[in-house]
Amino acid sequence: MRMMNGKYKPVDVDNSWIVPYSPLVSKIMKAHINLESCSSVVAIKYILKYIHKGSYQAMFTIENKKDEIEDYQSGRYINSNEAIWRILGFPIHDRYPSIFHLSVHLENGQRVYFSDENIEKKAQQPPETTLTAYFKLCTLDNFAKTLFYYDVAKYYTWDNSSKKFNTRRQGSPVNGYPNIYKTDTIGRMYTIHPNNPECFYLRILLHNVRGPTSFKNLKSVDGIEYDTYREVCQKLLLLKDDKHWEDALSEANDTKRSSQIRSLFIIILTSCVPSNPQQLWDKFKKNMSEDILYRKQKLNMCENLDYTDEIFNETLIIIEDGCLLISGKILKQWGLSSPNRIQNTSLPTEILREILYNVTDLNTHINKNKSQLIDDQKEAFEEIMDIIKIDEGSLIFLDAPGGTGKTFILNLILAEIRKKGEIALAVASSGVAATLLHGGRTAHSALKLPLNLNLTEEPYCNIIDNPATCKLLKN
Repeated sequence: MRMMNGKYKPVDVDNSWIVPYSPLVSKIMKAHINLESCSSVVAIKYILKYIHKGSYQAMFTIENKKDEIEDYQSGRYINSNEAIWRILGFPIHDRYPSIFHLSVHLENGQRVYFSDENIEKKAQQPPETTLTAYFKLCTLDNFAKTLFYYDVAKYYTWDNSSKKFNTRRQGSPVNGYPNIYKTDTIGRMYTIHPNNPECFYLRILLHNVRGPTSFKNLKSVDGIEYDTYREVCQKLLLLKDDKHWEDALSEANDTKRSSQIRSLFIIILTSCVPSNPQQLWDKFKKNMSEDILYRKQKLNMCENLDYTDEIFNETLIIIEDGCLLISGKILKQWGLSSPNRIQNTSLPTEILREILYNVTDLNTHINKNKSQLIDDQKEAFEEIMDIIKIDEGSLIFLDAPGGTGKTFILNLILAEIRKKGEIALAVASSGVAATLLHGGRTAHSALKLPLNLNLTEEPYCNIIDNPATCKLLKN
């Protein structure tokens, strides 16, 4: 019976009014337990995931009325399931199998930590690494000679105090080798970026050569010792061919100028790590040198002039300058023979960029703007030019509010110097400021300043032994 509008009316009660339950389960648990039908995957996922759903989190604030500061803290609530799991000491997480990291470095390239007390000892006997210890192990242990470098962690343990590998005492016995046991431990070598080419190719060899006994041994194939690990990888056919790079250069040769083909070749060298860059150079060096040959023919008024070693050498110099601008590395570090810069009589690209200004345009700029200088600007301009003429050297600071013409004076000074064929480097601290100066560059680009200048205790200009850059800054 139920009441509607003050009157009781009969109501039919059927099974839909009864909550389903299991009498047997209710009797065992001594509680009323409802039953639900899991008719979808979502319901099953909810039931199985509910007890492992993790902690509840809430955000609350603590107000400090004295100084009006609000501190936000993240509150954590541990529910009963997680609490009893931790109280009983059940594992929260697990990791299987264990992983052991293996160092990769060139000969005498391991990292060494020393102090004033142990510097002589460290210099005489650098500490062993997993790689050098692996070489010694392969020299003394016949079983180790059958293993790759990454497999050594399965059969040996690393003693960090004595810096050597010891045979495992537990695990599955290895047939044919008494007292040798195997586990599921995985050995992983540290990743090496292709920009560090020799170490990169050394890592490839360690993945494919069993039981090497030394760095020198890794450079030998069939009794022949090679100069680089790249050559060894090529001999063992561990590198892919450069068919796709050849196709790219061939396609560019059909539609692009020689300078554009050189730019593409520079990008392939510095970014794509070709397996045999010397072969690419030998195949396309004529295509990359066509404009230089044409210039030589016009200069010498000889249409029959053909390609010479001097022309190819000049092309290599241009390519190396491009590689230095992008990566800071010479061609030898990219697997190509370095050019002969002493033989080349032409000026480097860095200097040509600073002296090849149109003198007519510079004079036009000077005549148009010099007369517009106000008294303060004219005084600063003349004083700076006097210092430049007597070649004394000085540090001058222009201090004036924004919009008063400091950049106007600087561009006029640059034009005065450059019209005489002299070099003036326009350098600014930011890219936006550099665009306001004629031929301007950022200080990070021109002087190789570190990008994290404020975070470095002893910052220095990372100018490598590049004669072109050094000569430009000197001039």
